[in-house]
Amino acid sequence: MQASDFDPMDAVAIFDLVNRQDWEVCELAQLGMSSKAYRCGGIYVPSEQHIRSLCDFVLAKLGEQD
Repeated sequence: MQASDFDPMDAVAIFDLVNRQDWEVCELAQLGMSSKAYRCGGIYVPSEQHIRSLCDFVLAKLGEQD
């Protein structure tokens, strides 16, 4: 970075590309949230059962669990 011919544009370009990809994935995930699979809080893999348990606890406290 101290070199007089240093050009950070390759780093800027990859940063921009990755951010745009992340934004697209987030937008697609938000669209997917309208699926009936998320009606009761979503779908969790076995390693995320603690998250499912917390969601169930919160829904029960709110009186919104089926």
